Amino acid sequence: MLTDDFVAQVVEGEWHRIQQLNRGKWETFPFLPEHHCVVGDDYLWVQEFDGGSTVELCYPDVDPDVRILTIENMPVMCPSALWAARLAWACYPNPPASLVWHSYWSLCDGARFNEMTISFVDRLKQAQAELAARTADHPWKLRLQRVQGKVDYDGIARVSTQTLLDMLEVPQNRRTAGTYRLLARFMAELGWSAIRVRDRTRGGYLEQVRGYCRDATSSQLRRQA
Repeated sequence: MLTDDFVAQVVEGEWHRIQQLNRGKWETFPFLPEHHCVVGDDYLWVQEFDGGSTVELCYPDVDPDVRILTIENMPVMCPSALWAARLAWACYPNPPASLVWHSYWSLCDGARFNEMTISFVDRLKQAQAELAARTADHPWKLRLQRVQGKVDYDGIARVSTQTLLDMLEVPQNRRTAGTYRLLARFMAELGWSAIRVRDRTRGGYLEQVRGYCRDATSSQLRRQA
């Protein structure tokens, strides 16, 4: 947990640059402990938990790059959402001190992410339990159960992350690290593995983008069972 004094020093040291940012106001989604602010073409996010608030940065391009503010490879926890919002401004685009924007995708490598953030998970144990209860009957599950993906010659079904989020009708400004974590959790439960897949971008170009794959034969057997 970062202290008020530490955050205040960081914000004070970057205050002149903060004033020059092309930033909007912080907005809050009704009934959700999430806040976001548009800075240029990017989005800063603050998510509240019982143990504190985390800070995220989202570059909403075709294959979004979501980053989490960390210190020594651990997600930072601020004492309040207000301090987290100020710290987010102070750390955009390049964080000072020992703070680092760590790519969510480099951290989120299945069990490796869980191992690296075990102490963070411990602090949020209660929040995660509540999240698990809320997602037990999550509306995404039924839609994702119907996903078959594109089956190639090797018998492997593949689907891109953006195709899934488009299907789930998730707006670009809601595609945060939390969204990707929830999607990854549900896809893993359904037998999909995270990989890079070849798919068309919004501009019509074929590129390697993030997605999921699974054996099409075994998935067909599960549906018939």
